[in-house]
Amino acid sequence: MESNSLNKMILEEIKLGEDIESKKKAILENLGKQVILYDSYNYLVHGFLSKKGHNDHHYQIHIADGRGQSYLRYSNLEKLFLLKAHKNNPLPYINFENL
Repeated sequence: MESNSLNKMILEEIKLGEDIESKKKAILENLGKQVILYDSYNYLVHGFLSKKGHNDHHYQIHIADGRGQSYLRYSNLEKLFLLKAHKNNPLPYINFENL
């Protein structure tokens, strides 16, 4: 297989400030999107940011590796990457029911 034919994820790093409000803002601006994030408790996580289940301290992510949904704290968020689609590189398919 030629290396040009391999699909590669296109990631956009979302810059986070040190304070919880900037982390919360970054999450809320990307609800409904696929992300990869680094959380000080859950480490690297690939999933879908739920439009439901967020409050002043937590947000909900549907984790793609089969763990299902999880509530994470804004304060534990260290890195956030948005998965971007391109005509030659579609987003990975995640089948979650009742999103």
